[in-house]
Amino acid sequence: MGGVLVGTIAYRCIVNLLGVKLLSASAVTADVDIAGKTVPVAVIPEVVCPQTALERLEMGFSPMMEADPTLYGSRFKAREGEFKVEFLTPLTGRNPATGQLTEIRQLGVPAIPLRFLDYLIEEPLPAVALGRRPVLVRVPQPARYAVHKLIVARERTKPFALKAQKDLEQSFDLQKVLEKLDPESLADAFKDARKKGPGWRKRVDAGQEAMRRMFG
Repeated sequence: MGGVLVGTIAYRCIVNLLGVKLLSASAVTADVDIAGKTVPVAVIPEVVCPQTALERLEMGFSPMMEADPTLYGSRFKAREGEFKVEFLTPLTGRNPATGQLTEIRQLGVPAIPLRFLDYLIEEPLPAVALGRRPVLVRVPQPARYAVHKLIVARERTKPFALKAQKDLEQSFDLQKVLEKLDPESLADAFKDARKKGPGWRKRVDAGQEAMRRMFG
């Protein structure tokens, strides 16, 4: 229904897609992040209802409390542990006012609006998430994932320094692989990000510089 798996679980799928083994792909995460743009489609609600799908897992998923009531139902947490599922959508233009609904209409769920997400999920690729049962998913292009991680690393505040380090580590490993396997796609991803404007260029270049300082 147009959803794209993002975050560390998507990164693991991307690494498998490239046929490589990276240490940064072994990181443990308790979050499943699903991003999507609203598109006008007709659906059978009971077939694509995310809450129904989560209930079938029998893990006791329930909606998390949100500071903004309109975001209630955008994040679900399992009964035990820290396992969470989050629904995200691109933020373009101004930040939405408190109380203004942002949603993925075809899934019938509110979604957390994030800037720069539209770039990440443009033209996603089919992949397989490996587990007890293989699952077909859609993930970002590897090169766009690498560039996007440079951007978000510079957006994180000090309390999230460890996440910023993980962002840069994933970008570094992917860039190193893509420079050998598909340098053209990496160059195109940088070009597409930089041509979006001075703010994008500043973040990309700052992230790249921070990555080089950290990993050489």
